[in-house]
Amino acid sequence: MQFLFFLHFATLRVNVLVMPPRRPPRRLNHEPAAIRYARKQAGLTQAQVARQCGVAFSLISEIEKGTRNATDAMLNKLAAVLNCPRVVLEAKHDDSPRPRRNDGGGSLPHDHSVVRL
Repeated sequence: MQFLFFLHFATLRVNVLVMPPRRPPRRLNHEPAAIRYARKQAGLTQAQVARQCGVAFSLISEIEKGTRNATDAMLNKLAAVLNCPRVVLEAKHDDSPRPRRNDGGGSLPHDHSVVRL
């Protein structure tokens, strides 16, 4: 959790604002566990990956936690730095339509009562 401190010198009062934790994006472009695994297999720390990608350490940390989405450009940089194919780091999405539920062609009575034969 992040804290922001404000010190007002005239009254010597300290106000603390608590920032809510970042929500994960609805749909990630990457697999956080795959990025973490590839980084460890490459023998690199998050700080080393951040330096080689030219981004802040916090961005790499948030991408690995799944609280930030990796852009296409970032995935390309990560794949190059981690020496692995980009497809390994990408999220696997099933965009195929879901099969419709088949309830046998009939429907339940509206009052959901027991039907006796």
